[in-house]
Amino acid sequence: MCGLADFAALPGIFRGAERGRHQCSTIHGSQTLYPSDLWGFVRKVRLLVLDDLRKPSDREMRLGDDHYGVLKRILDERVGKPLVVTSNIDPWEPVGGGVPELVRTFDDRIADRIVCGTVFNLDGASRRFTQE
Repeated sequence: MCGLADFAALPGIFRGAERGRHQCSTIHGSQTLYPSDLWGFVRKVRLLVLDDLRKPSDREMRLGDDHYGVLKRILDERVGKPLVVTSNIDPWEPVGGGVPELVRTFDDRIADRIVCGTVFNLDGASRRFTQE
């Protein structure tokens, strides 16, 4: 079993679960999930994919503390377990020195937990903006 989570949606999912309002469809019907169910899934799933770890958009202005808290706990829960993080945030020190973008967006603790594993840089044209 593996799980896929959209980074931007995670705080809302956990807030809904705290109120008993997060519904999940299963083969047996709809089920209400609570925070303990979600954190149990994060701990137990064999592979977790955290999609689109990103900077806030101009509209959002900044990521909230709840994004930081959820991300930190996911990283803590997944120590020694497979985790894939997709992102357009550069984790490395910029040419000429300076603070890496990942550190500026979150902090050095988050950056360290993410880059301590294997990091792949996927170059190439964006498929999102490619016209056929």
